[in-house]
Amino acid sequence: MLNANLVPPRRRRTATVGLAILIALALALVAWSGTVRAATGSVSIDEGALGAGFVSQNGGAWFSGPCATGFTPFPVGGLEHRFALEFPLTALPADATITGATLSLRTSAPEGAGDTAIYGYAGDGEITDDDVQVSGIPVPITPTTAGREDHDVAALLTPGADADSWAGFSLRQEPLGTAFGGWSCPEESLYPILTITYSLPDADADGDGVLDADDLCADTVPDAFPQLQKNRYAANSEGELVSQLKNAPTYTLDDTAGCSASQIIVLADAGAGHERFGLSRSMLEAFIADQ
Repeated sequence: MLNANLVPPRRRRTATVGLAILIALALALVAWSGTVRAATGSVSIDEGALGAGFVSQNGGAWFSGPCATGFTPFPVGGLEHRFALEFPLTALPADATITGATLSLRTSAPEGAGDTAIYGYAGDGEITDDDVQVSGIPVPITPTTAGREDHDVAALLTPGADADSWAGFSLRQEPLGTAFGGWSCPEESLYPILTITYSLPDADADGDGVLDADDLCADTVPDAFPQLQKNRYAANSEGELVSQLKNAPTYTLDDTAGCSASQIIVLADAGAGHERFGLSRSMLEAFIADQ
């Protein structure tokens, strides 16, 4: 092993600087103490979904039946088939605003299911015959394959749908034909899936504690200067821009519109000295004054 005392001064200094750079890079991996909050998101829901079919003879009362839509011309007078689905929305963030919804459905007999109307309703976690008799403006679909097909049902989500509610969908053949087709219920292998996209208020995509609407700098991370000087500023993982000088004022990312010291240096085109040693107090305060 080489004795450290035998290393020429110039080489020892290079080794020290290299170590400082490695430490700085390690510090750069430290996450903000805040929470990343994206502006948008999506969630696919199948867990906890409910499905139930009903049949009616000659337009009479509705009774429990298979998950199907269409018409069976027997017994006398025939049976109409309808079925309903409900999805719990508990996976949605509490303050999400729904921006879109896709319902993935599978029928084993698309030619039997035929022209199908999907109606939306506010579910309650319990499907009854009333749910297959809801009215409104439906989304018309015509299945063409025996696999899952996606359908845009955003227009069917009831106003006010949120994490505390259920999304209900009622399917029937419309106009009623002379055949019926079965649909996969939630407990089957090709179960239905409801995918919802949403937006969030107060988004903070980089988790620095400054809302995106007020954030001048994206993807902000704690600073890691190779040779941070005592009188220079750097952003720490708490969202503060600090100097090691005694009694030096502390600033926050709120003061700098979400910009770290290194980002301010880039915006101000401050040069190599700042990039190596950190942000000067005069440049930091000038930047804040301009915001």
